[in-house]
Amino acid sequence: MVSIDTILEKTNRYAPLIGLILSFVIAFVFTYTSFWYLALIAGIIGGLFNPRIKWGAISCLLGTALAWTVYIIVKDIWLLLDQVGEIVIGDSGMGIIIAILVILLGGLFGALGGSIGSEIRVLIKPIEGYGQS
Repeated sequence: MVSIDTILEKTNRYAPLIGLILSFVIAFVFTYTSFWYLALIAGIIGGLFNPRIKWGAISCLLGTALAWTVYIIVKDIWLLLDQVGEIVIGDSGMGIIIAILVILLGGLFGALGGSIGSEIRVLIKPIEGYGQS
């Protein structure tokens, strides 16, 4: 019988890649719904596969930021971003700054979720020799 411990041990080598792919797919699905703020949940799920907080945060940051970037490109919302940029900054053609801010916001949601997910994994199954002096 396969237990969760054996699955987690075998996935440690590819944990950041698995976290990146999972957070990308889940965040991309959530961006097409009206629940875009659930990118935090995508980060938590992606972070569960990372035994270290650093890798959980980095992989989920990249995954959700990439998902939000693909969403902006696919939905072609540059006109809306330009209008928001003109209102906020006061100059036409500043939509790229708003797009960068949106992508960074998504990445921060993912990084926070990834670090939470990694900590949940450490709480469930502590790493050998981690935190011991």
